[in-house]
Amino acid sequence: FAIESGTKTSIMNIRRSLGNDVRLSVNFRELMRRYQQGEDVEIPTLTEEIAKKLLSSKYVINYNFVISQNATSDTIKPVEINISTDNMRQKAGRIFGFGRQDQQQTFRLVADLKPELSNDFRNGNKQIIQGRFINQQDLTNKAYVVVVDKLLADKNNLKVGSQFDLKLSDSSKSFNVMVIGICDEKTSTDEQNSFSAMSSNTIYIPYTTLKEIVKSIDPNSADVITYAMYYLDNPLNADNFKKDAQKLGIDTTKYM
Repeated sequence: FAIESGTKTSIMNIRRSLGNDVRLSVNFRELMRRYQQGEDVEIPTLTEEIAKKLLSSKYVINYNFVISQNATSDTIKPVEINISTDNMRQKAGRIFGFGRQDQQQTFRLVADLKPELSNDFRNGNKQIIQGRFINQQDLTNKAYVVVVDKLLADKNNLKVGSQFDLKLSDSSKSFNVMVIGICDEKTSTDEQNSFSAMSSNTIYIPYTTLKEIVKSIDPNSADVITYAMYYLDNPLNADNFKKDAQKLGIDTTKYM
């Protein structure tokens, strides 16, 4: 009993240190497991409608929906990535046939429904050094504005007010955006350099703008999101929140 009690105490302390945020996304790990066992696997999509189900949980005090899309450009070049990375989503992409595999030739567009809750800035990994970050007015206006990393800006001589073209990967339809802010990484240790390089090719764009762009290319994907973040009233309620998710009809074999 003493060992069990001590273990429970340790788990509680870990949860407190991790914070009160819980992420919902497609369960690629489970999909990979099923695929490797020889099952026919269909890639599910996470939509706003599915993600909103969890907002009725009494443990949720705030939330954020995030869309991430790969993009290319004929007018700017990405920061070179000198090492290869292999996360679960990339593995699944190669096996199931979605997303671009040539990560060095692409940019990653990231759009937050609530810009003030952007993970990269909320956790302190990045900071604005010129201009400003995306705000609610940009979302309301569906503004074609972006925030870019300093390394990407330096490589392409971009400044606040600069404009360039982008197009979603596997689409020939381009759109013009204007730089309203430049950000910089706070981390610079050797082991973080690879992540810094990848992060340098991340471009932040208003959520409503990216939704509009996606809809113009594929109306059926207009409400698809990459993941949802839920902020709980207490980190110790994480298990109760997950139980709520199952009660609310979230299929944990598809989403996690």
